[in-house]
Parts: sequence; structure tokens; C-alpha cells
Amino acid sequence: MAFHWTDQRPGHPARRPYRPGMAVQKAIDLTGTGATVEEAVAEAIDRAGLTLDGVTRFEVVALSGSVSDGRVLYEAHVRVWFVLLERVHG
Repeated sequence: MAFHWTDQRPGHPARRPYRPGMAVQKAIDLTGTGATVEEAVAEAIDRAGLTLDGVTRFEVVALSGSVSDGRVLYEAHVRVWFVLLERVHG
């Protein structure tokens, strides 16, 4: 899809690139915990899905963990991206 300029769209500043259907995404960082790495990552993503619409992807930023009474608990620092929804005011 080719760029066109917003001076072709009423009410937009001139010479700013615009692509129809383009979405803006935001990322948040979460930490999930679990008995396995997969459970820790899934906890963070599942939690994000409870309050955010449009989750599109994730990145495991760091893994760490703790040991207590011989039991391992993994912590996954996960960056989750989601699409910002457009809201019409008025």
C-alpha cells in the first residue's frame, strides 16, 4: 500500500504521511509467574487479555526465578503489544 499525504484529507495537517487502515500500537511490560516458563508467559498474556482489546504480539524480555523449599518458580518479564482503539468523542 502506497503512502499518500494528509493534505488530501480534510482537517489533517499538510505533508504528514498517512496510510489508510494503519493502526497505532502500544506496548506494556508485565511479569507473570509459574511453575514453568510457558506458564509464566501465559499468565502475563492471559492477564493482559482480560483488560486489553486487540493484543497482537508479545516478546519475552527477561526470565528469572526463585527457589523456595526446593520448588522452582519462574518469572517472565513480557512486553505485550496491543492496538489502540479509536474513539469518537461527541
